Amino acid sequence: METTLSFLNKYRKMIGSEPLLFFVLAILTLQYGQYQTSELKDIFKPVSGVLFTFGLLIALLRVVGTFFKQRPARGMIDGLLAGLFAGILGGSFGYGYHDYSEPALLRIILCILFAVPSGGALGVVIDLLHPDRSIPWRKYFGSLMLAISLLFIVVGMGFTLFLPKMHYGNGINVFDLQLICEFYLFFMVTIVVISFEWPIKKLVRRFLLLIIAIVPARALTFFVQLNDSNPLINGRLGERQFLVDSSKEGAERVFAIGSGYYVMAIAVIVFMIWTLSAYAFYYKDHPLSLWLDGKVKA
Repeated sequence: METTLSFLNKYRKMIGSEPLLFFVLAILTLQYGQYQTSELKDIFKPVSGVLFTFGLLIALLRVVGTFFKQRPARGMIDGLLAGLFAGILGGSFGYGYHDYSEPALLRIILCILFAVPSGGALGVVIDLLHPDRSIPWRKYFGSLMLAISLLFIVVGMGFTLFLPKMHYGNGINVFDLQLICEFYLFFMVTIVVISFEWPIKKLVRRFLLLIIAIVPARALTFFVQLNDSNPLINGRLGERQFLVDSSKEGAERVFAIGSGYYVMAIAVIVFMIWTLSAYAFYYKDHPLSLWLDGKVKA
């Protein structure tokens, strides 16, 4: 028991009090919103999510702060910027483009509120992929694993707490989330490699690697079929919405709410892992990337 308390106290000192303050503010804002009208609830929930996620970002930076002595928080800043662009464009051409009853602007704003903090969190982890720092992996392995686990688990679970309930059938679908991640990838690699002063030809040629990463994922969500009695779920995997069935009552409704948001949390975590993998495939040296680089020199 004493060892466990010492471990928790060590990480409490590491992350500081600011993240805890943001977490408390997020919960209080969420609870306050429960007493407002249904229209205001849709505003308080994403605001709570933003407060919660910024607390997560600060905690994440504190945990991996040892790795940022040369370029403090560069990855997070790049990720926030790429997330902003991805939220605007991905929301405009994805979730905001549908003919739903909720205003398109509200849906685009929700995409931005999702993409910006999530992009910043991904940027912190992406920054660890770059070789311009010497990272003592064995010494800080526990902190690194804690930070990455915190990122995936808490960001995914955050959707179950902070998403506003849209009208039935107007939820975001897998294709919409996928488009935001694809825009984020293009913006993130462009921002980072330009800062590394890569030749434009190398940047453009390596975009082929992003296409190679995107096409199989798109094929999976396009061709895989779901069999469900609900017509809004039955069909392509990419068209699967994360629904709350308002026709159910009591325990069945609680399960419907949980199953809809838990599935979305899993989908978000999967897309975050895919984004990190696709970025590494683009940036890291391997036979195909080295062959493309050789074409640039030729």
